[in-house]
Amino acid sequence: MKKLSIILVAIFFMACSSNENKTTQVTLKVSNSFDQEAEIVILKDFINYEQENFLAQPNEDGLFTFEISISHPQTAYLTVGQNRISLFLNKGGDLHINADAEDFYNSLKFSGKYAAENNLLVYSYTTEILENYSQSVTFNKYRTTQADEFISYADQMLNDARELLSAKDLSRDFKNHYTTDITYTYYTMLLNFSDYHEYFNGVKPQVPDDYYSFLDKALDYSEKDFYVGSFSSFLDNYLQYYIRNNQEEIPAELDYFEQAHWAANQLYSGRAKYFTLANAINTSLSYGNFEKSKQFFDEYKEENPYPEYTALLQKSYEDAQRVAPGNVAPSFSLTDIDGNPVSLEDFKGKVVYLDFWASWCGPCMREVPHAKELKERFEGQNDLVFLYISVDEDLDAWKNTVAQHEIKGVHLNIQGMGNETAELYNVKGVPTFYIIDREGIIYDNNPGRPSSGDLIDQQLRDALGV
Repeated sequence: MKKLSIILVAIFFMACSSNENKTTQVTLKVSNSFDQEAEIVILKDFINYEQENFLAQPNEDGLFTFEISISHPQTAYLTVGQNRISLFLNKGGDLHINADAEDFYNSLKFSGKYAAENNLLVYSYTTEILENYSQSVTFNKYRTTQADEFISYADQMLNDARELLSAKDLSRDFKNHYTTDITYTYYTMLLNFSDYHEYFNGVKPQVPDDYYSFLDKALDYSEKDFYVGSFSSFLDNYLQYYIRNNQEEIPAELDYFEQAHWAANQLYSGRAKYFTLANAINTSLSYGNFEKSKQFFDEYKEENPYPEYTALLQKSYEDAQRVAPGNVAPSFSLTDIDGNPVSLEDFKGKVVYLDFWASWCGPCMREVPHAKELKERFEGQNDLVFLYISVDEDLDAWKNTVAQHEIKGVHLNIQGMGNETAELYNVKGVPTFYIIDREGIIYDNNPGRPSSGDLIDQQLRDALGV
C-alpha cells in the first residue's frame, strides 16, 4: 500500500510542465583512466513516479556529456561506478564537473552557472541536513520523544537548513525550491508525529493545544510548490492523516480507496484536488476493485482541468485493464525452486491463487501462517493451486525462507519487480494476489489475502464452483 513515510526528497522535474523545455548540458571529466558508464536520473512526475535515465560513455579524454531537457529546477542523481551524488539542475544552467577516479567524492569541482549551488548541495545540504535528519533518525525520534522534544528536533532541522540556504551567492531558484522542500518536509514530520508515536508506543502523545496551527501555513500553497517532491508528499500525507483521525466524518460504507477519493474532494480544491484525486485513483487502479476504479477514472476524465494528470493516469488505467477480471491472464514461463520449467498453461483446468511476494516483505511474511491455515481448509481440493512468485533478488534468501517456514505450493522467482512477469501483472508492490480460473481467465484481480478468512474462502469456493 502507499506510503505513510517521510520522504526527504529534494526538488524534482515534473513532466507535466507547460513551459518550453531547454536543453541543459552536464559534462563530467574524470581523470585517472576512468572508463565506466555514467548515468543521470531524474524523476518525471509525482503520480507514476517514472524516472528518466540519461547514460553517457567517456570519450578518450575521460569526458562524459549529457544533454538533458528540463523546464524547472530539480534534483538529479549522478551515478559513476560506485559513486552517487545529488545534482541541482535548472534550465539554461549548463554544469561542468571535474573529479578524480581515485577519490571521486572529495575531488569534485563544479563550474558553470550553478557551481556554488551544487557545491553546497553535495558537501553541506546532503550531509548536514538530509543525513543528520534522515528518515531513520526521524523515525527513532517518533518512537523515543514526546511532543516538546520532537518539535525542538524538527525546528532545529528547519533552522539549520534555512541557515545554509541563506548564503548570498546562491541563486533565487535554488533557495526558493530547497526552502520549499525542507519546509514541507518539516510540516510532514510534525503532521505524522502523533500517529507514529502511538504506533511505536501504543499510546497517543500529549501535544500542545496549538500544535496543528502549522497546517494554516502548510495549506497556503502556490502553483510552483507542485514541482517540489516534499510538497506532493505532504498533500498525500495530510489526506492519510485526515482519514485516520476523522473516521466519524467519513461515510461508513466506503472502503479504503473510496475513503481516499471522498477525502480528496473534501480537503482540497484546484490543482491540489485533482493532483490528490489522481494519486488516489492511481492507487485504486493498482490495488483496488477495477470496476470501481474505472468509474472513478471515467468521472475524473470528464471534470479534470489538468490534462497532464489524465495522461499519467491513462497509463495506469491501461496497465490495470490488462489484468482486470475477465481478461486472459498473462502467460509466463519460469523455473521453479527445483529448477524445473513451469508455465501458467500447466495449470489449465485448475484454479490458481497467485501470490507475488518477497522474503524481505513484512506484510508478505505475516500472511504465511494464515496461508498455511487456508491450505488446510482446502485440503483435498486438488484442482486448487497455490502459486508463489517471489521477487527476491537474493535467491538464497528466497529458498531459505521457503524451507524454513515450510511454505507449501509451487514456487517461482523473477528476481525483482522490474521483471517482465511483474510488469505484465501490474505488480506495484508486494504482496499482490490474483485468482485465475480454470480457463486461464483472471477471476479476481484483488482477492482477499489469506488473513481475510471467510472472505478468501468464499472467493476461492466461488472460483472453484463448489
